[in-house]
Amino acid sequence: MDGATQVIGTNYYDTPTASPAGIGFTLNYEGTKYTEYSVSPDGWILLGGATAVNQFSNATTSATNVPKIYPYWDDLATGTTGNVKILVTGSAPNRIFKVQWFVTIPRATGGAANSTFQAWLYESSNQIEFRYGTLGTDASGGSSVGLTGATATNFQ
Repeated sequence: MDGATQVIGTNYYDTPTASPAGIGFTLNYEGTKYTEYSVSPDGWILLGGATAVNQFSNATTSATNVPKIYPYWDDLATGTTGNVKILVTGSAPNRIFKVQWFVTIPRATGGAANSTFQAWLYESSNQIEFRYGTLGTDASGGSSVGLTGATATNFQ
């Protein structure tokens, strides 16, 4: 993503961003308004001002780190070349908050990143869209992809 800000760099696994940051606009999700987020290299976003904690185990019924949006939640890592970046595009009231993961699938803390996916959160419509690029093969079969009402798109 051209112009994006890196929020998690190489050689990261499990640890989410240290403190919540601003989305850049107000997102109404399930009737609650959010202006902050935290992000994990494990493929999820926490909405709100709470401090996110490690959660690599993708138990979708967990009450930890909620509300959570997870375009690809698994035990992932940024490896030797990956990262997590954010970018806000557009202008009010039509901005889009984009999060992009460039990670290793399956998790390889010492390997090069091989997988890219994104979550797009839309300002006015409150739509959430998942976008998937090239993905490695998940050998564990234990990843979770989910969000009620989300749409998915492939990109190159």
